[in-house]
Amino acid sequence: MMQSLGMEVQLFDYLEKHAPLQDQQAGYDIADYLLQIKTQTSVLKDFIRQNPHLQLLINKLGLRVVKEQRLAQPLPQKRRPHR
Repeated sequence: MMQSLGMEVQLFDYLEKHAPLQDQQAGYDIADYLLQIKTQTSVLKDFIRQNPHLQLLINKLGLRVVKEQRLAQPLPQKRRPHR
């Protein structure tokens, strides 16, 4: 199932050693953290819910989700134009 969502998973004891105390006490496991990750499809569905016209654009242009790529570094802050 994970591979069908485009996820590669390796298990090790990092979570047990480094999870915040609050998460450890709450009994969090890897599944709890994975459920917090949004896939590209779920993000796209959220955007479409906010602006249904996106679905029309996607349909007219034949767009589709092709690959999820995470940036190694966060994007720089946008500068606001001076007035």
